[in-house]
Amino acid sequence: MFDGSVKPVPCLVEDFVFTTQGTDLGINYDTGSELVFAGHNALFNEVSWFYPQNSSSQVDRVVTYNYMEQVWTTGTLDRTTWSNPDIYALPFATQYDSGSAPNFPTVNGISNGRSVLYEQETGTNQIRSYTTGTVTTAISSSIQSGDFDIDVQGDGEYFMSVRRFIPDFKNLNGTANVTIYLSRFPNDTATGSPLGPFTVSTSTQQIWTRARSRLASFKIDADELNGTWRYGLFRFDSRPDGRR
Repeated sequence: MFDGSVKPVPCLVEDFVFTTQGTDLGINYDTGSELVFAGHNALFNEVSWFYPQNSSSQVDRVVTYNYMEQVWTTGTLDRTTWSNPDIYALPFATQYDSGSAPNFPTVNGISNGRSVLYEQETGTNQIRSYTTGTVTTAISSSIQSGDFDIDVQGDGEYFMSVRRFIPDFKNLNGTANVTIYLSRFPNDTATGSPLGPFTVSTSTQQIWTRARSRLASFKIDADELNGTWRYGLFRFDSRPDGRR
């Protein structure tokens, strides 16, 4: 970052990108240095870096920094070039498809390997055009909170019991799924509550459940055509429930 002098930008996703541990597949160090590139999206004040994860030889991951809100996000997006909306109103990007030959239009004498051109930030679905027609697929989305606990006589001293939550979506077209993840200790693998995941629609006012653990987090995800969502503040009805 430059504001008269060069300053480092704190990065909360550094381990996710550069370390391969458990289910987190970090960058492919063998070919990654040759494929990583950055793209600027001035529409949303974002800079994105595209890179291949450890088990991939082609770009399939993205890490994005919003320099206005100073927020990092990670995702799966296989884009191999990116053009900021300087000349055109929206950004353009390409995706490399190594398993198919170019056929839109047909190019004779070319083996498998083609690039698909996308107009980004258009609609709510992924649309691809072929000589045989158009294929429309949903764009998967999700967000997950960090762990939280009951602060009674110290963080994590007591187990907590969650009996209901009140979803607060500012915008929801379609449905979204909410999963409550539970773990007894910080090093445990969190598992979804036995009654979840829960489906939330615009008519959902509250959801009753039974979940008990020392640590909890929640995840919102959606994967349906024409689906959009934006959440506000989730409210959990929780209380202390013993020490073991």
